[in-house]
Amino acid sequence: MNIFALYFDGRDDLLGAIKLFDTKHHAGLVASLNKETKETDFLSTITEINFGLFFDKISNTVQYNKTYENLTPDWTLTINGQNIIAEVLRLNPSSSDKVKLDFDNDFMEAMHQIMVGCFLSFDYDEKEIKRENIDIPKCTILVEKWLKTKPAINDTLVLFDTIELQIISYPPNIDHTCLAGGGGSINFDYRRLKGDRSTLLRKTQKYSSIIENYNLPYIVCIYMDFHTWFKKDDLYTTLYGLSTEHEAEINFLSHNIENALYYANTIVRQNVSGVLLRQNDEFTYYHNFSKSNKLNNKNQEIFLAWQHPYE
Repeated sequence: MNIFALYFDGRDDLLGAIKLFDTKHHAGLVASLNKETKETDFLSTITEINFGLFFDKISNTVQYNKTYENLTPDWTLTINGQNIIAEVLRLNPSSSDKVKLDFDNDFMEAMHQIMVGCFLSFDYDEKEIKRENIDIPKCTILVEKWLKTKPAINDTLVLFDTIELQIISYPPNIDHTCLAGGGGSINFDYRRLKGDRSTLLRKTQKYSSIIENYNLPYIVCIYMDFHTWFKKDDLYTTLYGLSTEHEAEINFLSHNIENALYYANTIVRQNVSGVLLRQNDEFTYYHNFSKSNKLNNKNQEIFLAWQHPYE
């Protein structure tokens, strides 16, 4: 099976929606997806399409990869007579985190193939483990042999001097080995959201010339993979600043905007009309309340229906 068939196995409703959208807008997306051989590129296109499906519900017209001065923002929308461009970015785990996540997933999947019904905890020292030296098939053999001796609750097994497994329970209703845990912690660096080299900043800088030359509102669309460990509140803080509670005669909230992108970063303040987040199939909008916002009043009202609540 190719990537297309594997991804859409069990996703008939999504495939149907994409086909209808593709036919309506003559975007050639289904054909492009069917030919894609790189998983990262395939998933990037899927991310773009999910935002396209969202925009299709609120737009008069939707165009994919329309060219402006040799630049092709992912989406050009027309809403209430106003053209708007939107660019999509997918925030995945960092490369170092992906190595850890892939290893944990491969190890746990291998253990799940052992037909001894039990729950095990799974842990290792991130500083000590050398993942490239871990022979997972050999681990599977050793764990299966150990489990067949019926170790007692809380008994442990150490593999390759680094990985520790511990018996949690023997539930009567499962027929295979289940693991919980994983070694180390994920390093979610906030510079990935707001640093000078963040994708959000680079995407804004890339399209600044056409935003200014054509006076176009610009929506940055962000998909956050679950394994980035960022939450929608983290994006709120990145854009608006930390909330601070004050207590005097009345209780009120304000924002520490010193490093907030909508206030402290000139290029974001002047050129980003809003940020639209998709996470866990939920859309959340972060409006730029600057007077320089290029969205007309009607379109501001439309996007504000998804606005993250004030904090």
